[in-house]
Amino acid sequence: MTPPKKFLSLPSLFVFVVLACADPTLVLTAAEVQLAWDANPEPDIAGYRVHYGVSPGVYTESEDVGTSTTANVTGLDVDTTYYFVVTAYNTAALVSLPSNGVSTMTSDTLAPLVNLTTGTQTVTGEFSVAVDFSEPVTGLDLGDFAVVGGVASSVSGGSSNYSASIAPDTPGTVTVSLPSDAAHDAAGNGNLSSNTLGVSFEPPPDGNTPVAPTSESTQRGSTSGTLADVAESDGIYEAFTEVSSGGKPANRFSQLQHTWTFDISGANPVLHVEAFHSPSADDDDFVFSYSVNGSTSQEVLTVTKTSDDDVAQTVALGDASGTIVVRVDDTNHLAGTDSHFDTLYIDHLAIYSSTNSPGSNTAPSFHGDPLAESDAVVDKLYGSTLADDVSDADGDVLTFSKTTGPAWLNIAADGTLGGVPSAADLGENAFTVEADDGRGGKGSSTLLIRVVPVSGTLDLFVAGISLEPLAHGGNRHSVRASVTILDQTGAPVSGATVSGTWSGASDGSDSGVTGTNAVATLRSDRVKNGGVFTITIASVSAQGFNYNPTLNTEVSDSVSAP
Repeated sequence: MTPPKKFLSLPSLFVFVVLACADPTLVLTAAEVQLAWDANPEPDIAGYRVHYGVSPGVYTESEDVGTSTTANVTGLDVDTTYYFVVTAYNTAALVSLPSNGVSTMTSDTLAPLVNLTTGTQTVTGEFSVAVDFSEPVTGLDLGDFAVVGGVASSVSGGSSNYSASIAPDTPGTVTVSLPSDAAHDAAGNGNLSSNTLGVSFEPPPDGNTPVAPTSESTQRGSTSGTLADVAESDGIYEAFTEVSSGGKPANRFSQLQHTWTFDISGANPVLHVEAFHSPSADDDDFVFSYSVNGSTSQEVLTVTKTSDDDVAQTVALGDASGTIVVRVDDTNHLAGTDSHFDTLYIDHLAIYSSTNSPGSNTAPSFHGDPLAESDAVVDKLYGSTLADDVSDADGDVLTFSKTTGPAWLNIAADGTLGGVPSAADLGENAFTVEADDGRGGKGSSTLLIRVVPVSGTLDLFVAGISLEPLAHGGNRHSVRASVTILDQTGAPVSGATVSGTWSGASDGSDSGVTGTNAVATLRSDRVKNGGVFTITIASVSAQGFNYNPTLNTEVSDSVSAP
């Protein structure tokens, strides 16, 4: 018998990511390729075998698919080029020559999932929402959140775990959700829409006396000050600083834990925390929790502020009574983060024995910090207002002012913004603005206004390329390119799509999207034995910007691997 001939074609080749299980917190790294080919004409064909590998002509894996003329090859690495051939065999065990070969590069096309959670269902003030993605993402901004009955006031975190602070402004149900395409994974896939989170906002009435902690204890960290320093809001702080975890140097991290004990006899306790922390080099914040039994704790609020704004964060503690232990912990325990120790400053800490909060006047509160207003144009009169960016629970008439920032912006007493920026003001301008209720209550925020040319767009450019050789199994090598994108004022640009082509040891193209650090990542194919890899940037694009290649500091770079 003549060995049966076989012809391989790929009329419906596709690649997709396969979930290993239903856990939405997994990072998805597996891909699947579907193959199809023409059947052999011989009547005694017994079956087909698919052979594949990561180098042309070198097929390290094979699968017997029986008499089927299609196959799904699973468990493949993403961002990897695979090569395939098919052989046929008959009932006499004769095997054909390999078919023509085909190849494809697998890619991640699965949209990140996102889930919103919070530690409490009823709040009396600002509360935190945990924003957890199924894989690392970048590009998440404060304005991406959809909030009904309040505003998103801050967002922190990174990779796959973020935290958003929500400031309610209307009694009743506050809903929070994150629309699709708010953040993107390394492959540029936008997230799917999140669940909608509902929290009941019950603003407390005024006029009750706080209950101070009876004792405190430091488990991890160092302390400066005493309980007397947190008895009232007076600008005198008790300070708590992180310390190293110890152990092997590569595994060390910064840590802090401190507890306070309260004796509460009234009903409906409300925790009141007026605090901030030093600017963090490792994205550390401080989370407060409470316990009524000394063993299980519930997280209730997170301090993300880095300056004293004289505004307390409050949260109802349900029906807790008797001995209540309040604990604070730092949030970042990643290995290698013990080079910077953050300090938490507490001005006032108390539990109220009813749903009351202190004082007869509530200070005005801006809906975000920072606040981003519309762009201003060089040599054009600017117009906007702050009046819709602030709330005052007492309904007081507010007076607005600017305390710091470029001179071109004027703020009228009613919050109207005006002025004419010049070319010297191009880029992002930051101002400190204040709202005064005339009864001793003041609120402040950072106002951001981007000044653009008459064309309406700023130029952006490639500010630098960094190449990192990577080693893989089987003596395969690849290179990761980190490309930095800045605008013409030198400010970092996030959300910019960077495309480039590889040459030398590897060919093909790749693209990436810059994160908040203005860096996009492009990866070459894995190549056996390596060589000299060269990346050349082909294009850069971002909404609201114009790519100006004449400003580039470099467009190409090379490195040897290994």
